[in-house]
Amino acid sequence: MIVEIKNVKYIRDKCYGIARFISKNRILIEVSKSLNNTIGEYASTLLHELLHVWVAIVKINGGSIDRRKEHKFIYQVERDISKRLTIMRRQK
Repeated sequence: MIVEIKNVKYIRDKCYGIARFISKNRILIEVSKSLNNTIGEYASTLLHELLHVWVAIVKINGGSIDRRKEHKFIYQVERDISKRLTIMRRQK
């Protein structure tokens, strides 16, 4: 599986990022430069889209999860990682 990450000026419908499945073996993640103004926003958006890719790969290999639960899971993982990064920064 090839995952390409591309920074673009903007994404339709004012999305911060999007993961598009170009073919069976190629995924394109686009991240909006106009909406992701800080490194934190950029990192969160990239993580979010990478998690969509991860869930898709799990589905391709036999896993099942509905779209609503997928986003609930992704938002929880984002919160957990952000919290852990904050703790790591404080420990310096």
